Amino acid sequence: MSNFVKRLRREEGFTLLEMIATLAVMALVLGLVYSLTIFGMRSYHKISIENSLRDEADLIMSAVITELYTYSPDSIEPKISGSTTSVVLRKSGKQAHVIQFADGKVSIEQYQDQGSNADADPDAIVETIGAEATRNMDSALTDQSSLTVDCSGLSLCQSGTLSISLELEQIYENRPYKLNMQSRFGF
Repeated sequence: MSNFVKRLRREEGFTLLEMIATLAVMALVLGLVYSLTIFGMRSYHKISIENSLRDEADLIMSAVITELYTYSPDSIEPKISGSTTSVVLRKSGKQAHVIQFADGKVSIEQYQDQGSNADADPDAIVETIGAEATRNMDSALTDQSSLTVDCSGLSLCQSGTLSISLELEQIYENRPYKLNMQSRFGF
């Protein structure tokens, strides 16, 4: 027992060289752990923003496609004014529906059909159909987003192709993240 007590009472410590080596190894290990943690957090945020952009683009596309198929218009009329692009869906003897990209949002509105200028009178709006689709979006449509109608007619198209080009942008930590999505369908 006395040998055990003597061993505990020895006052030996670490040398300066051992302390420096230990601190250097600890600094390397802690630096590696810190950089891996920061990389993982940044990757997580980037992937979650990209998923959010993809979900919002899918929501917009499905709202537009659903409107086209449920309303099934007889003709489509393209409208462009400034940064606003829209298409007017017309069905004989019924209200006109307007799909519009403006101010970073998508709206699908139902108007009383007034011939070729269905979008001239804001009081003619009967119902805004697609507002709930983009109301709670974290991102915004850029000016590159557009609706394009390709057909043989000049202004009123009975058949052709509707091209939708979406560019969504979301800013996180002063860094913009963008997603481009394009789709075409015939009518």
